[in-house]
Amino acid sequence: MTQLTERESMTDKPKLYLAYDSSWARYEVRSINGHGQTILSCHFTLEDAEKQAQVHAANGSIVIVYDAEAEAPVGGVHQRGNK
Repeated sequence: MTQLTERESMTDKPKLYLAYDSSWARYEVRSINGHGQTILSCHFTLEDAEKQAQVHAANGSIVIVYDAEAEAPVGGVHQRGNK
């Protein structure tokens, strides 16, 4: 049995994500609180992210939709009573 180099052993490891096409979700729904931001969910489309943000807002969370590619928030803050 031969020893593998560190580089060879790293390339033999399985990928640690479950995406069927190796793509990544661009839009994140994040909650905002006094301790910072937490990613609640990730979405491929802005429409899906905004729908999910409204669900979280209806439950009392203050959330934003964040564009992970542009590294900037999209739209405004979603909170209970606002659309």
